[in-house]
Amino acid sequence: MSLSWLSPRFRRRAASLLLLAGSAAMIATSPPDSWHQEANLRGRPIRLDAGSPTDSRSMSVVVTQSSASDKGVQGGLRVELFARWIPPAGGSDEAKPWLRARLVRDGVPQETKVLVLERAGSSATLPLYTGVFSQPCVKTRRCEASVQLEVERQAEPIGGVIEVDWSASLGVHGPDDELEVPKGLEVRLTED
Repeated sequence: MSLSWLSPRFRRRAASLLLLAGSAAMIATSPPDSWHQEANLRGRPIRLDAGSPTDSRSMSVVVTQSSASDKGVQGGLRVELFARWIPPAGGSDEAKPWLRARLVRDGVPQETKVLVLERAGSSATLPLYTGVFSQPCVKTRRCEASVQLEVERQAEPIGGVIEVDWSASLGVHGPDDELEVPKGLEVRLTED
C-alpha cells in the first residue's frame, strides 16, 4: 500500500508513531531483569479533626525464604494517601487546609510530604515511598522491618475533618539477572 498521497509531514508523523509502537512492544515483551513479588494492604481509615490533628498507623514487613540465600532480597514500600476535607457546618469552604505525612522506617523518619486540599469535598492523592531494608536481606531466612505512617493536619483556624484512606504496596526483588524466585519465598505486609 502506497502512502504517496499523504503529505510529507503526515508520513513523518506516521513513521514516528510506528517506530514508537514497535519500541513499546519490544520493551513490553522483554524478559524482566530479576524476579519480583508484591504484597498489598488496604489500611484502616484515618480521621483528623481539631481534637485529634495527628494519627499514625504501624505496618510490619516480613520476608521469609525456605533457606538462607546469599543472593539478597531488596524491596520498597509505596503508600498512597487519598485525602478529603469536609469543612465545618456553617464554616467557610474557601480555606485550603494542608495534610503532612511521612513514613518512619525502623525508627528513622523518611522524607515528609505535604498535600494542600484545594477544594472542600474533593479528593487528592499523596504518594510516599521508602526502601524496606537499609541493607539487602542476605544470608538469612527471615528479614523484618517496621514502618509507621504518620499524618498531621493543619490545626486551627481551619476547622472541619480530613478523612484519609490509604493503601500500601510492598515490592521485593532479587539482584539483577537473578530470574528465579527463591524457594519458599513469602512476602507479608500487615497493619499492626
